[in-house]
Amino acid sequence: TETLALGELLYAEYCERCHGGKVKTTGAHADLRYLSAERHTQFEAIVLDGLLKPLGMGSFKHVLSREETSAIQSYVIDVARAERARRLGR
Repeated sequence: TETLALGELLYAEYCERCHGGKVKTTGAHADLRYLSAERHTQFEAIVLDGLLKPLGMGSFKHVLSREETSAIQSYVIDVARAERARRLGR
């Protein structure tokens, strides 16, 4: 979908450097494929409001909108689901 394509593009531009290409971390930062349900409910606050700034995750509100952040989250969820299906042999 358009949303996933936008999310993938934005992820590559703003997230990949720390969280790894195609949402596969290099180990230095959180592996977004395995975010908890709680972290997903906080996703916008983390990305836009800097909720995890004390842990090194700054705010991206100066470059991302709420809609763009939602597209990134949709992409991350899609990749996580595909990875889970692959692991389960589906």
